[in-house]
Amino acid sequence: METIAEKQGTIGEGYAKRLLTGQAAEQYFKSKYKDIDVFRGLDTEDTTCLGCGFDFRMVAPETFYAVEVKGLSEATGSITLTDKEHTVGGILGSLYFLFGVRNFKEEPFHEIYRDPLAGKLMFDRVEYASIETSWVARV
Repeated sequence: METIAEKQGTIGEGYAKRLLTGQAAEQYFKSKYKDIDVFRGLDTEDTTCLGCGFDFRMVAPETFYAVEVKGLSEATGSITLTDKEHTVGGILGSLYFLFGVRNFKEEPFHEIYRDPLAGKLMFDRVEYASIETSWVARV
């Protein structure tokens, strides 16, 4: 008898690894942000489940910053912004930060990119087409 994993093959493995790395990066951010000058003294709001285009809202009396957190298991690699993250980053400009955590396999370290769409990072637009199957029952 085949197991579910055998029937589905390796579909989802890459997603699961990215999800775990992303969650580890978010925990890393939570443990480090108070020591980072630009975020020091700000209140933080976890927005990871809101689908608003960033993971954390850093609040000051006069303004706020949006922080998108990305993680890599290796010291180098590629990060992907969703279309929403890219759009929100473009709208917020210097209020938007990309907090990249790298090298989870060994010794994690981070880099902060303020207004990442206007900085040294070069993002290429990549489009994917997919077919989704669902099962419907009338009740």
